[in-house]
Amino acid sequence: MLGKYYQKFDTRINQWKKRWQTDINNLPRLTCCYKDGSPYIYDSRGEEIKEYKISLLAETILKRLDEPMSDVSLKDHFPDKDPGIAAGELTYLIEKGMIFKEGNQVMSLVIFDYPDTVLKPGYV
Repeated sequence: MLGKYYQKFDTRINQWKKRWQTDINNLPRLTCCYKDGSPYIYDSRGEEIKEYKISLLAETILKRLDEPMSDVSLKDHFPDKDPGIAAGELTYLIEKGMIFKEGNQVMSLVIFDYPDTVLKPGYV
Protein backbone atom coordinates (compact mmCIF):
# COMPACT_ATOMS: atom_id res chain seq x y z
CA MET A 1 0.00 0.00 0.00
CA LEU A 2 2.76 2.46 0.87
CA GLY A 3 4.36 1.98 -2.57
CA LYS A 4 1.20 3.22 -4.25
CA TYR A 5 0.92 6.04 -1.72
CA TYR A 6 4.46 7.28 -2.35
CA GLN A 7 4.13 7.09 -6.15
CA LYS A 8 1.94 10.20 -5.95
CA PHE A 9 5.03 12.16 -4.91
CA ASP A 10 7.00 11.33 -8.09
CA THR A 11 5.88 14.35 -10.13
CA ARG A 12 6.69 16.78 -7.32
CA ILE A 13 10.00 15.11 -6.58
CA ASN A 14 11.06 15.27 -10.23
CA GLN A 15 10.22 19.00 -10.33
CA TRP A 16 12.33 19.59 -7.22
CA LYS A 17 15.23 17.53 -8.60
CA LYS A 18 15.22 19.66 -11.73
CA ARG A 19 15.43 22.83 -9.64
CA TRP A 20 18.21 21.33 -7.50
CA GLN A 21 20.24 20.53 -10.59
CA THR A 22 19.74 23.88 -12.32
CA ASP A 23 19.42 26.48 -9.54
CA ILE A 24 21.69 25.53 -6.63
CA ASN A 25 21.22 28.93 -4.93
CA ASN A 26 17.44 28.63 -4.69
CA LEU A 27 16.70 25.11 -3.53
CA PRO A 28 13.04 24.47 -2.75
CA ARG A 29 12.22 24.11 0.96
CA LEU A 30 9.14 23.46 3.03
CA THR A 31 10.27 23.80 6.61
CA CYS A 32 9.19 25.08 9.99
CA CYS A 33 11.00 28.22 11.18
CA TYR A 34 10.55 30.37 14.25
CA LYS A 35 10.14 34.11 14.74
CA ASP A 36 9.70 35.56 18.21
CA GLY A 37 9.08 32.04 19.48
CA SER A 38 6.17 31.43 17.09
CA PRO A 39 6.19 28.73 14.41
CA TYR A 40 6.10 29.77 10.76
CA ILE A 41 6.19 27.70 7.62
CA TYR A 42 8.74 28.72 5.00
CA ASP A 43 7.69 27.46 1.56
CA SER A 44 9.90 28.06 -1.47
CA ARG A 45 8.53 25.20 -3.60
CA GLY A 46 6.68 27.45 -6.01
CA GLU A 47 7.58 30.50 -8.06
CA GLU A 48 7.34 32.79 -5.02
CA ILE A 49 8.44 32.30 -1.42
CA LYS A 50 5.50 32.00 0.93
CA GLU A 51 5.50 32.15 4.70
CA TYR A 52 2.64 31.24 6.99
CA LYS A 53 2.31 31.74 10.72
CA ILE A 54 0.81 28.58 12.19
CA SER A 55 -0.65 27.75 15.58
CA LEU A 56 1.05 25.50 18.12
CA LEU A 57 -1.66 22.93 17.43
CA ALA A 58 -0.86 23.04 13.69
CA GLU A 59 2.84 22.59 14.48
CA THR A 60 2.01 19.57 16.66
CA ILE A 61 -0.18 18.08 13.91
CA LEU A 62 2.62 18.47 11.36
CA LYS A 63 5.11 16.79 13.68
CA ARG A 64 2.68 13.95 14.44
CA LEU A 65 2.24 13.32 10.71
CA ASP A 66 5.87 12.48 10.03
CA GLU A 67 4.45 9.12 8.93
CA PRO A 68 1.15 8.48 7.11
CA MET A 69 -1.92 7.95 9.26
CA SER A 70 -5.64 8.23 8.83
CA ASP A 71 -7.21 11.59 9.50
CA VAL A 72 -9.60 9.85 11.91
CA SER A 73 -6.80 8.35 14.01
CA LEU A 74 -4.99 11.71 13.99
CA LYS A 75 -7.96 13.31 15.73
CA ASP A 76 -7.71 10.63 18.43
CA HIS A 77 -4.26 12.01 19.33
CA PHE A 78 -5.85 15.28 20.51
CA PRO A 79 -8.63 14.25 22.91
CA ASP A 80 -8.36 17.51 24.87
CA LYS A 81 -8.95 19.67 21.76
CA ASP A 82 -12.30 20.57 20.27
CA PRO A 83 -12.68 18.23 17.25
CA GLY A 84 -13.83 21.16 15.10
CA ILE A 85 -10.67 23.14 15.86
CA ALA A 86 -8.36 20.21 15.10
CA ALA A 87 -10.28 19.47 11.89
CA GLY A 88 -10.05 23.13 10.89
CA GLU A 89 -6.29 23.15 11.42
CA LEU A 90 -5.93 19.96 9.38
CA THR A 91 -8.01 21.43 6.54
CA TYR A 92 -5.90 24.62 6.54
CA LEU A 93 -2.65 22.63 6.39
CA ILE A 94 -3.96 20.53 3.50
CA GLU A 95 -5.15 23.62 1.59
CA LYS A 96 -1.72 25.26 1.95
CA GLY A 97 0.01 22.13 0.63
CA MET A 98 1.76 21.30 3.90
CA ILE A 99 0.03 17.93 4.16
CA PHE A 100 -0.40 15.32 1.47
CA LYS A 101 -3.79 13.61 1.52
CA GLU A 102 -4.99 10.57 -0.36
CA GLY A 103 -8.31 9.08 0.64
CA ASN A 104 -8.34 9.23 4.42
CA GLN A 105 -4.52 8.99 4.72
CA VAL A 106 -2.56 12.14 5.56
CA MET A 107 1.16 12.86 5.89
CA SER A 108 3.16 16.02 6.59
CA LEU A 109 5.44 17.37 3.88
CA VAL A 110 7.09 19.86 6.26
CA ILE A 111 10.68 19.24 7.30
CA PHE A 112 11.67 19.96 10.89
CA ASP A 113 15.39 19.31 10.38
CA TYR A 114 16.32 22.99 10.72
CA PRO A 115 15.34 23.79 14.34
CA ASP A 116 17.69 26.79 14.56
CA THR A 117 16.31 28.50 11.46
CA VAL A 118 14.98 31.93 12.32
CA LEU A 119 13.17 34.11 9.82
CA LYS A 120 14.93 37.36 9.04
CA PRO A 121 13.14 40.62 9.95
CA GLY A 122 10.80 41.73 7.21
CA TYR A 123 10.18 38.24 5.83
CA VAL A 124 6.80 37.88 7.46
